[in-house]
Amino acid sequence: MEECELCGRSMETIHIVEVEGVELRVCVKCASGKKIIYKADMSIKEKRIVVHNSTSSKEFEQPELVLDYGMRIKKAREKMKIPTKVLAEMLNEKESFITRIEKEKTVPPDILVTKLEKTLNIKLKEE
Repeated sequence: MEECELCGRSMETIHIVEVEGVELRVCVKCASGKKIIYKADMSIKEKRIVVHNSTSSKEFEQPELVLDYGMRIKKAREKMKIPTKVLAEMLNEKESFITRIEKEKTVPPDILVTKLEKTLNIKLKEE
């Protein structure tokens, strides 16, 4: 479960709000009275994001990271005979960060997941 960036509470519903020009992930209580950019309802079975804009609300499902993402990355890298250091340079990331991802000690951010999928020609997200 994620923690509010303002008060530190655990939260099931994440609100992305703008505070003095900075986007923050906050709880329901901290979001009140602030400009809500979007709201994400986190549950065990699925991740739903509700996007709010001035005219309407839209709801859609986000693909989720596969459970064995680290093993898939490592196998694809080894299949291509690329050392971790070279992959890290290709992705413009630190070697230690890629190693932590392969060992599943760190969850990669979405932008890095996309880069990994393209570079290694693998699928890391599923519906």
